[in-house]
Amino acid sequence: MISINMMVDRIKNGYHWDLPDEFITTFVRKMIDDDRIISESEAFAFYIKVDDEALEKIQADSHYMCNPENVVKLLQGTGDNVHFFGLISTTTKGRVTHSILKGLKDTIEKEHPKTISWWNKAMSKIITRRI
Repeated sequence: MISINMMVDRIKNGYHWDLPDEFITTFVRKMIDDDRIISESEAFAFYIKVDDEALEKIQADSHYMCNPENVVKLLQGTGDNVHFFGLISTTTKGRVTHSILKGLKDTIEKEHPKTISWWNKAMSKIITRRI
């Protein structure tokens, strides 16, 4: 598994979150404790389970989850939709796509969601799939 420090570093640099390291570290630890992380040797991603109302907010605004207050609310929620975020590769080589697809499959088998969703890399389009 990728170290917490590496995750914090990649999140800070990849998403340019202007937040203290302590906040990001707490967030990463919560995701690990809640088993809401997909982690392979070359990539990691987080996911949340949200209800339809929360999913609509995420779908309406690509920056909705950039607000720490919104993230805190979403982390407390439950629902039958799974939204992936924070997908970060730790390398430009290797089998990153394979890791992502394996994590997606494992999460679907574990959570049995109604839908899965994620924003594309450019944050210009949300992809939502019914399961």
